[in-house]
Amino acid sequence: MSRIYNPAMTAGDAAFAFSLQYSLKADDLIDLYSTDGKLRTRRGWMACVLALSTAATISLVILGVQGVWSPHSLIGLVVFMAISVLVGVAVSAGHIWWRLAPSRLATLTWRKAPEMRGRHRDDIGPEGVTVTSPDGTQTFIAWSVIVSIRETSRTFVLRDPSGQARVALPKRGLHDPALLPTLGTYIREAVGMHSPTGSPTQR
Repeated sequence: MSRIYNPAMTAGDAAFAFSLQYSLKADDLIDLYSTDGKLRTRRGWMACVLALSTAATISLVILGVQGVWSPHSLIGLVVFMAISVLVGVAVSAGHIWWRLAPSRLATLTWRKAPEMRGRHRDDIGPEGVTVTSPDGTQTFIAWSVIVSIRETSRTFVLRDPSGQARVALPKRGLHDPALLPTLGTYIREAVGMHSPTGSPTQR
């Protein structure tokens, strides 16, 4: 499991294989949210609800225009009520989909958590990843809680069994970009050693 501890507690840890040092950017948070499995699933469901309710509303309106149902009949009253409900569902689904947008969540987090800004350090070693925040607080994420890796053009995102992104490792933090393929291989092998299938999911 992950744990939080002070820098003084890591004095006896094994040597790290890689160290990333960087200043956090809002774009790093976008990568973190955009690869979060739970978030993507919720947005996917909301998109489906929005599309289906919108399609149903348009279909009922078209049938009314074609005279299939009359607004002055009992059926017309029922259809009108159904359209009202569908419009409400579509608006609610669209609002939730918008609220869960990675760019919006990243902007909110960036504004509400100024303590995240500053110099960060990620130490990657045999046991897992040690994340050091600007205030010196360290969080350790063991390889055993990571089951999948999502690599973007800017980041390696490590996720747990629920699909939640546990840590994002910005590639720019590596002092030598030529070592990025080696870093990627190291991460995949480390996660694979603790995976039941022997290899991490990469998606």
